[in-house]
Amino acid sequence: MSVVALINHPQTEEERRFNIPVMTEAVCRIVGPVAERLGLDLCDNWGTFNEVGPGQAPEFFRQLDCLAVAVADQEPGLRDYIEHRFSNLKERMAEAVERRADVEFYVG
Repeated sequence: MSVVALINHPQTEEERRFNIPVMTEAVCRIVGPVAERLGLDLCDNWGTFNEVGPGQAPEFFRQLDCLAVAVADQEPGLRDYIEHRFSNLKERMAEAVERRADVEFYVG
């Protein structure tokens, strides 16, 4: 299992191809409990999925930033991996939101 981000109810071919790798299962086992401990409700259920609805991207990005710091503090060896993956995820999601403001995402 790996964690990816997808667009829920894609409307274009580009949206259907939206499939952003977030992390491996092994990393998810570390990150998940950190998100739960911090109460990051948009990041705490990636074992199945979290839905990021229309208008929630800014809050999701804020939670990703908090999560990245906490994970890097706990597991310094994951700092570069998490920063790269979360940065790419935020960039690609922001692009999708720019194209369609009502886009919804599944992350899991």
